[in-house]
Amino acid sequence: MKAMKKVLAAVLCLLMVLSMGVFATSAADTDNQVIYFEVPTGEGMLNWEGKKISCHIWAYGGDSFAQWQSKKEACTKTDTEGVWMYDITAKGFEMEEGVTYAVIFSEGGNQTYDTLFDTTCLGDTLYCKGEESIIENPSDSSKQAIAAYWKNADPTVYGPLRQLTSIGNVVGECFAPGADAESVYVEFITTKLETTLQYVTMTQEELLAHASSELGISAQRAYELELEAGLHAPITPDELPLPSDPSSGDQATVDEYDLGDVNKDGKLNIRDATLIQKAIAKMETLDESQNALADFDQNGKVNVKDATAIQKKIAGLL
Repeated sequence: MKAMKKVLAAVLCLLMVLSMGVFATSAADTDNQVIYFEVPTGEGMLNWEGKKISCHIWAYGGDSFAQWQSKKEACTKTDTEGVWMYDITAKGFEMEEGVTYAVIFSEGGNQTYDTLFDTTCLGDTLYCKGEESIIENPSDSSKQAIAAYWKNADPTVYGPLRQLTSIGNVVGECFAPGADAESVYVEFITTKLETTLQYVTMTQEELLAHASSELGISAQRAYELELEAGLHAPITPDELPLPSDPSSGDQATVDEYDLGDVNKDGKLNIRDATLIQKAIAKMETLDESQNALADFDQNGKVNVKDATAIQKKIAGLL
């Protein structure tokens, strides 16, 4: 009988230790850094069901937590249908406060597009918005990407990275840390422009006008950024000679176009200002009628002030 009591006491002690261990583990879990992913469904989302999900995290502009789709990136399926969990703490990593991170969830063939977040997003769930989430792949415009969004975070701060694609279109909502529309535009000019021109039917001027417009940058400011990035030759304040006799040459043709329409395409736009600047820099040659049209401020001289005046007119500042 005594032996039986000892056995029962030992069993009770063991159960108490185990229960304390379970409680301790549960308590620790509540303190873990965890994010969730709701597997996308619907047309265009392809098949994520029944696949193992991986989570790739990196400090934006820094190193990744683990190698792409390694065991350290494996997610755990939750009790909620279609929802997976990635326990950052359990994998041996830790997010730091004040640091912006990016995350990609993948199942091998499919993956989400770069999504920005920080420690304020811990415990939140990343999800897709059906067909609305299908976007142009920034690196290869012939392919698609899947944008994902946090359910409870500010979508203007945390979400799909905002950038210009390889053909000058904008994708994403959130700028990277320290970035804005102008820095994204300059980066496009310096890193993607030359390659992009090989794959689009647009001229360089058309592509730049499209890309800057997509980012909400005015034509005048876009040209200034292009100049700063070394895309255009520096403009000197030299002047072009106007026709000595306004009635000579094809002055009659001038009357058919509006003042400032130097390229005579029927529109007053950044191309006219650019043409004046190129002519001043001796990169282009204007005929007499174009010179007359280029004197936008009508002071009898054609110089960089005329190009600037056209840019202000386009921007609605004049």
